Parts: sequence; C-alpha cells; structure tokens
Amino acid sequence: MRRIALIPVKNLELSKTRLSKVLSPAKRRRIVLSMLSKVIKACKGAGLECIILSSDRRVLEICRRRRCKTIIDYAASLNKSVEEAVRYLSPDADTRLSVVFSDLPLLSSSDISTIMRILDYCDVVIAPDLHLSGTNIIALKGVFDELRFMYGHGSFDAHLHAFSSRGKTTKTYISLGTALDIDTPRDIRLLEKILGKRRAWSLLSAY
Repeated sequence: MRRIALIPVKNLELSKTRLSKVLSPAKRRRIVLSMLSKVIKACKGAGLECIILSSDRRVLEICRRRRCKTIIDYAASLNKSVEEAVRYLSPDADTRLSVVFSDLPLLSSSDISTIMRILDYCDVVIAPDLHLSGTNIIALKGVFDELRFMYGHGSFDAHLHAFSSRGKTTKTYISLGTALDIDTPRDIRLLEKILGKRRAWSLLSAY
C-alpha cells in the first residue's frame, strides 16, 4: 500500500502576506519553512511518503535535500495545482493520498496516524480549520475520477457536500494540530497562548 502526503507550498515571496504588517519578508519566509519542516516530520513519522508541490525552486531544493520528492507547480490556482498533481500521481485502489497544508505548526505524527486509521473505515477524511470553514487536510482512499478541490473560504462544507453527493463515505477529524493554521497575527497570538511566547517563536523560527 502506498501512503502519500502531497504538501502544497506557495512561492515564498507570496506566502503569508497577511502577516506583512507585523513581520518582515525574511521572518515570514523563515516561518513558512519552519512550519513546512514540522509538517514533513509529522507525515514522515506516520510513515507517509512526502511529495512537495511548489512553484518556488528554493522550496523544492530544500525539500529534495530532506529526501522528499517534488512536483513543480505551473498551475494558476491552488485548486488546479492540487488537481493536476493528483492526476500526475495516478493513485490506484491501494493508495492512501493525503493533501496536507504546510502551515500547521502543531501537527503531529499521531494526528496523521489517526487519520490513516479512520480512513480504513471510510473513503475520505477531512480536517477543517479552527473556524470549521477552511480545509487543512483531505485524506483519500483509492481512485477518484474527475476529482475537484474547492479550497478557500467555506471549503470544508463544500468538500463535505461534494464527496457525499458522489456517494463517498466521509469522516471529519479535528484536533489542535490539524486545525490551527498560521495566517494572521491573531493565529500567532493564539499559538503563543497555547505554548507560551518563547516556545511558540522557537517553533516558528526553527528553520
């Protein structure tokens, strides 16, 4: 059985622009790479093969040095990027393919392993964000024809509806590790409250 984590990563110059009022471009790049490193570690720790999808050649080179496979992203949008990458990977009936966002600083191998266990009993597992609006992880079992992703505001409900309407059994997984993504200063403040300011910035500056 092949178990894959497909991890999309934005171009570093375009990443986390909502943090631009409080963080310099260099600090934003460091946060992106630190969180990506944490996500890779969590996925590998759960036994998944990590494949990085990005248009940023610096990101791809860093990930190759970490023995991750890479796919160069040429698409114009996140949804198209992920759809084309999934088609390229051509999952078969024995494949477990998870699309895992790269900005989850508290994600653990235990989270990923639990999602994989849940996936044994359904077709799809979706992990939403803290607001139950966005989608941070989608885990798929087997082959999905004409697969469409709908990332963005409201994507959690949109994905649930889309998979259910196709007769796919879908489960939801929620933990702090899968739900807390870092997009805004408010997200950083929440991480500081959870871990303490020193531990939070140690995690965000680990790269």
